[in-house]
Amino acid sequence: MDTKTVTKNDSTWQLSVSIMKKFLFLIMFLCLILQILMVDITSGNNINSRDDQQISPHSKLTESPIQEQNLSASKNYDCVATGECTCELVGECEPCDKLDSAALDYCKQYGNREEIKCKWNGTPKNGSNLPEYRPCRRVKRLERAKYFEFQFVSAFIAFISCTILIYRRHKLTADGYRRLARRIGETNENRKFDMR
Repeated sequence: MDTKTVTKNDSTWQLSVSIMKKFLFLIMFLCLILQILMVDITSGNNINSRDDQQISPHSKLTESPIQEQNLSASKNYDCVATGECTCELVGECEPCDKLDSAALDYCKQYGNREEIKCKWNGTPKNGSNLPEYRPCRRVKRLERAKYFEFQFVSAFIAFISCTILIYRRHKLTADGYRRLARRIGETNENRKFDMR
């Protein structure tokens, strides 16, 4: 084996590493785009599809069938629980202020609130107010921001890991080629001395 073959193999290897880097970057980029599209598809209108529905007096204000919210903690929901008023959702879930979280009943449960619009079914009770907000479990924009932050950090760590792996492989292969070239050089020098 001569040095031209070693140099040719080294340049071929460098070309394959360059192609592999581009291929890995392309795959990572496509996966990121696919994840963004999946989030948009799954979190589109399905999260707040209940916005158009009315809250009937017989239905409890729940986020899911598994988890029921404690309605007796709030005095404002008495009219909904007894069927004296009907409420419908108006706004999206939003975080409560720090002062509201400590003072208001609907903010104590999750720290988030959702605006509702209620009306009396019959004659209103004297001295009782209609509820303006109800507790809600998750704020959609904050959850989406947390998800994208997690995905970005994961992609960044994967990119750094792949870069280190490719660099390490390149360095080990280059060291192997150098050792091989040194051995070939040593054997050629030994042959020169033997011929004399």
